Amino acid sequence: MITLTNLGVQNASNIFVPNGSIRFQLNVDASVIASPYGFVAADVPVTFQLDANGNILPNAPAAAAQIWSNAELNPQNSEGLGTYYLVTLYDQNGAILNSVPMWWQFSQANGATVNISEMTAFMTEGNVIYYPTIGTGGGTVTSVAFVGDGTILSTTPSTPVTSTGNIIATLLTQTANTVLAGPTSGPAAAPTFRALVAADIPSGYIWSNLGAAAANLILANTTFSTTWENTTSAAGYLFSNISAATSGGNFSSPSVSIAGTLWTGAASAADTWSLQNVIGAGSNPTTTLAITHTAGGTGVASISAPPISVSVTWNAAAQATFRAVDVEPSLSYAGSTTITGSVVGVRGNITQVSTNTVAGGFVYGVQGKLTLAGTLNNGSGFNYGIFGQVDTSAASFIHTSGYFGPIGADFGATSIMATDANANMITLLNTTNCIINAALLFTGNASYLFDVNDEAFGGAHFVQPTSVNTGDLANVKLKVHVGGSVYYLPLYTA
Repeated sequence: MITLTNLGVQNASNIFVPNGSIRFQLNVDASVIASPYGFVAADVPVTFQLDANGNILPNAPAAAAQIWSNAELNPQNSEGLGTYYLVTLYDQNGAILNSVPMWWQFSQANGATVNISEMTAFMTEGNVIYYPTIGTGGGTVTSVAFVGDGTILSTTPSTPVTSTGNIIATLLTQTANTVLAGPTSGPAAAPTFRALVAADIPSGYIWSNLGAAAANLILANTTFSTTWENTTSAAGYLFSNISAATSGGNFSSPSVSIAGTLWTGAASAADTWSLQNVIGAGSNPTTTLAITHTAGGTGVASISAPPISVSVTWNAAAQATFRAVDVEPSLSYAGSTTITGSVVGVRGNITQVSTNTVAGGFVYGVQGKLTLAGTLNNGSGFNYGIFGQVDTSAASFIHTSGYFGPIGADFGATSIMATDANANMITLLNTTNCIINAALLFTGNASYLFDVNDEAFGGAHFVQPTSVNTGDLANVKLKVHVGGSVYYLPLYTA
């Protein structure tokens, strides 16, 4: 026997007919060809109920809706099957839906499952017999293959299918780093394999659509270079905090860390510099460009390839204090109360190699200059090209050894310029020959105007004669040089 499934009966308005029934009645009496054999009477029809969607239901207690296939019944001969079913449909009230019974014939073998919602009509002798599956048809195609266009798919025909099987298309090999895409510009056209161009990527799409990183973004494993062309205002890389600032809180840019790996001899360790714009709270806060060195070894911030020029405009109306360079190291070492190294607030060091000659211009270790064109009226304020100050007001300050003062000078090595009139510890120039108040002005309290206490070395050049060491104080004089001549200024004790 065969099992019948589905159906989905609809009326003339294509609306499902629910809860009806379907009746199968043989056209003639028949006998079962194989075991268990038997006789099937034509005047004993088989009726099945339909569900709410018009699909066939089994008759209890059976688990499936089954009938004899016409291929399992006699009569039949070499010309074909001799039986078929007269099929009538009823609605849930018992009314007949098809006034003339349909003729259905099943050629499936015993045990087959047949979807009776898929019926193919076949005309024979003026009557319609409905086969429950698609017939073999009357076409003449005996072999089907696939041939590509030669651009994307291969033009070599696929293995032909003569009965059943799969048609498989073959992609052509393509050049590396190409994609299947439409034209780079102009009207729409068939896609081809080509390299990506800038217009394929929406402007700013990659960066603006980056979400939270699941891992570090590696731009390159070797040198990574970016070039801006034909532009007068390249923005470069902008690392910006674009979220709204919290009221009363600081607002800083993302920190840009530049990390490297140093070799410690036994293992490697990280060494990192970070750069960050730190903006304080308030409507017009102080901003700080923080350059931080962490981990690793000794950090040196170096600027190479002069000239280096820094131009800063002072907004005096908004800021009361301006410092072009502000260096305030804190002499506080963690884990130690004694400082043995050198700490320099600002240092200038120019090294001349032996093969160079300075033939013009100026060379300064540190230069300070005031260019004045307005009015100075700041009372007891200070206005100097270079100003040095030592603040000893702290009650805890104690001086036990070493030299200190607002300004110091030292040749730093054995001098070979004893006869060089321009080799001086301090040189005061008045190159414009303008009238000034004094070459040296001292205001305040002091114990001495001069203190020459190195009599055995440098002091011997200033104090004449050196018999001061033997108590001949009456003959002590200061040796000075005026207008190319040597003069001695007598000194007296109280």
